[in-house]
Amino acid sequence: MKNFFTAVHKKFENQERDFFLDMNMTDHKFHVYNQAGQLTSRYDYSHIVKVHGEPYATSNNGQVFIFKEKKDDMKLQIYVNTLLKFVHIKEIRIDEQINKYVSDMIESNDDKYN
Repeated sequence: MKNFFTAVHKKFENQERDFFLDMNMTDHKFHVYNQAGQLTSRYDYSHIVKVHGEPYATSNNGQVFIFKEKKDDMKLQIYVNTLLKFVHIKEIRIDEQINKYVSDMIESNDDKYN
């Protein structure tokens, strides 16, 4: 993966502000700069990579990350970048979601024909 740089508009200390996010996908770090170009925070998320693997996908604004372990293709970890740290939002088990969907479809069809 490569690095990317994006602008983020966030409410901070009860004021709407613009920040610039510099994501270093190789070193697993991000840096946040204010409009004046001053570094306001930095965060190393390599501990997340050790547990959940490399980022699999990210939103275009650098706010939402999906991590996927190589050994478990059916499990995704969703994190949100708060500009201060990554916060774990949810674990998604793809196999469980598929099974639930199929069960719901079967139940729905049974209701239609009974």
